[in-house]
Amino acid sequence: MDLLTSGVMSGIIGAESQMKIANVSMAVYSKEASKRNPDQDKLNRALGYTNDSIKAAMKESKKAGKELEKAQIAAKEQEKVERAAQLEKAIKEKVNDTKDESKVNKSNKDGDTIEITDAGKVALSNENDVKTEQTKNAEVDVTTADNQASEVIPKTYSNSGKATVIVASIEHKISVKV
Repeated sequence: MDLLTSGVMSGIIGAESQMKIANVSMAVYSKEASKRNPDQDKLNRALGYTNDSIKAAMKESKKAGKELEKAQIAAKEQEKVERAAQLEKAIKEKVNDTKDESKVNKSNKDGDTIEITDAGKVALSNENDVKTEQTKNAEVDVTTADNQASEVIPKTYSNSGKATVIVASIEHKISVKV
């Protein structure tokens, strides 16, 4: 909002014009005062006009100040209204976005879906057949499993799922004292 309202401009222009009148009467006073035998009546009239003009300029200046304060208050109120409108608009947009997201989420409520091609199904069934044959043929020794549980053997796994045992050439020992 513009702070230079008509009341502010009127006060500023009025104060300026009154100060110009005061300058004219002061010029008359100084010209008369510089004479050898100044006319005292003329000096008093010039000072009277100057005094009246300065008082009128002060009155117009105060009027401009009051109008400026009113304009500032009105600008603050309008700014509050604009902020409230922007906030309301943002809330509406957020609600609309949330509604859109909820529509999307309702369609995926059960989770992500994966579609496996026929070639993938065949490959998967072949892997399962190989694994079941391996478990049928494997014999597990309970004592060996217990021993391996106490030792941690580092392994890396390839993309195909095969494990490779990493042989560490350096043994690390850590001691902590409290």
